[in-house]
Amino acid sequence: MKTTPRVTMRQIALKAGVSHSTVSLSLNGSPAITTATRERITALAREMGYEPDPMLAALNVYRQQKKGSGYRATFAWLNNFRNRGILRSNPDFDLYWQGACEQARQAGYNMEELWLQEPGMTINRLNRILKSRQIQGLLVPPLPQAHNLEPLPWENYSVVAFGYSHTPVFHLVTNAQFRCARLAVQRLHAMGHRNIGMFSWPDFEERTDYNYSGGYTSECTRLGIRPRICHVDDTPNEEGGLNKTLLRRWAQQVRDWLGKNKLHAMIMPDPTITIGLEETGLRLCDEMAVAVVSYYQKHPRFGGVDQNARGIGAAAVNQLIGMIQRNEKGYPEYPLRIHVEGFWVDGPSLHWNP
Repeated sequence: MKTTPRVTMRQIALKAGVSHSTVSLSLNGSPAITTATRERITALAREMGYEPDPMLAALNVYRQQKKGSGYRATFAWLNNFRNRGILRSNPDFDLYWQGACEQARQAGYNMEELWLQEPGMTINRLNRILKSRQIQGLLVPPLPQAHNLEPLPWENYSVVAFGYSHTPVFHLVTNAQFRCARLAVQRLHAMGHRNIGMFSWPDFEERTDYNYSGGYTSECTRLGIRPRICHVDDTPNEEGGLNKTLLRRWAQQVRDWLGKNKLHAMIMPDPTITIGLEETGLRLCDEMAVAVVSYYQKHPRFGGVDQNARGIGAAAVNQLIGMIQRNEKGYPEYPLRIHVEGFWVDGPSLHWNP
């Protein structure tokens, strides 16, 4: 069988009138090469039928790992909260950051947080900062409110988002929320609980693309038990604030709902909300088993699903590196949904006996 010789980078360099290293850097999306040159060489490589050699690519990764990576470029983490510290006060979001920073460092990249609500920050200023620092890759963590994102010229950047709270739609990385909710129902059912409820509110559903309630309902149906979702009406403010007034309203709505729904167990979003309700006098753990779909190490009494948030951060960086190397920018035609599996963690809140 006759094979066609593989087009090489040196052949592309000869035809483009540039060095071999310029072709290599261009095809890997390096900011050291101007945008115009990168696009010209990428188009020429496509025209000539260039395809990367997977064996050489694997060898190059091996060599980089053996010798260690030097600084190559910077990724930006875009914080859109009015109060800069609120974002990473969420334990999972902080682990997103930590996992992303660790993975970026291992690959030879730096990570920089840019606060979009900083006084004097405008879209034009932000764009100038990104250009002056030659930042090509952007990580967009969860937003204060679903679908409320500043209108950057996204077509100039490779972008990966965390979770479903973003419009426009980018490639995203998140926990496998549907499967986590199913896992919570499975574990509670295996412990003998049959009347299993779930707590939710409208913005939470929107921010998670209805995955938790969908997974919960699906598993209840599979097991032959009736789904019971306590939908409270009110929503925290845009900073995710759980003020006492809101928690008291929620607690009263839950009490009214529990008067009509006798439960053995309740699935809650996270320990913070459960503790907030406890402080109003609604002590769910005294009345039923409680599982959370976001386990926090600092609250070990609440068992449930650890979302593997550090792994989510690392997966986002790996996706972003690949996009830069492929010169993928702007809004994808077919957005990818990368779901990272969580795992079950036992805790005292799960072990309730009537």
